[in-house]
Amino acid sequence: MHGELAGFSVGALERVGRANYRASDPALLDALKAATMAEATDEDRLIAEADAATPGNPFTVHDLDDEAVW
Repeated sequence: MHGELAGFSVGALERVGRANYRASDPALLDALKAATMAEATDEDRLIAEADAATPGNPFTVHDLDDEAVW
């Protein structure tokens, strides 16, 4: 694997496709996000994770333009 995401590549000597997503390099994580979910936001991810953790109590998210907020 070459390019921005090469830091995720492990197991190249075994000729298998495996990735280490537990990296702590912010630039590497940003490159992964851009490559795999460019249309998503961190807000989307956090809401999805919270909803999965509390299925009986999902988030209700309002935009500032939403009349329900005012």
